[in-house]
Amino acid sequence: MLRFRELTTEQEFVAFKDGYESNLRRRSDERLQCTVPLEYVATSRAVGCFDGRGQMVAGFIMRYEGPLRCVSAVPKHAQDVSPLLWECDGQDLCELTCIWRSKGISHTAFALVVWPKIIADCVSSGRKYILGLGFNNTMNDIYRICRPVQVYAGPSAAAETNTQVFIYAYTRHGIALTYVTNFWDRMMVLPVKRLGRSLVARLGSSKPVAEVR
Repeated sequence: MLRFRELTTEQEFVAFKDGYESNLRRRSDERLQCTVPLEYVATSRAVGCFDGRGQMVAGFIMRYEGPLRCVSAVPKHAQDVSPLLWECDGQDLCELTCIWRSKGISHTAFALVVWPKIIADCVSSGRKYILGLGFNNTMNDIYRICRPVQVYAGPSAAAETNTQVFIYAYTRHGIALTYVTNFWDRMMVLPVKRLGRSLVARLGSSKPVAEVR
């Protein structure tokens, strides 16, 4: 049974930080060595997902006050020319960051349990835009479907995320649509495609029956 809890102790903040950073290294095959400052975790709304043994197996951060990690990753010259960043005040923006899962929770459980919690928190945030930060662009097709605002794409200006980043701004409706689209693609469409490829491969490798004369 998975349950969620907002983190409150330094021990929990450290466990969250370690979980996020190790997950990032594991899922990038050690290519990404980015860190998240412990102070950022401690001063944000960090939510942990715990299994039946009380082990933290996943988590995410919602941050409603500056400094925002997504904004700090955008170079100053790019911030100056981004209408969304200089037109919006602090009450318009929040950010969703540091989404992670350990090997202690399956991909399916994460999709069915953790992501709905994340989306519910985003929808109830009351903010006009929810900023998100990614380190690769593998979700670009889904991003285009949901039409978020791309705030920035390029080298990060933040030392702890010193790599290529993609910063997007979602409306609450848009981020909910992103989840539904991604869920449908990964849980419904991809399995059907895999099954189809498997059947084609089997049919292609089968030997023709010899003609009986």
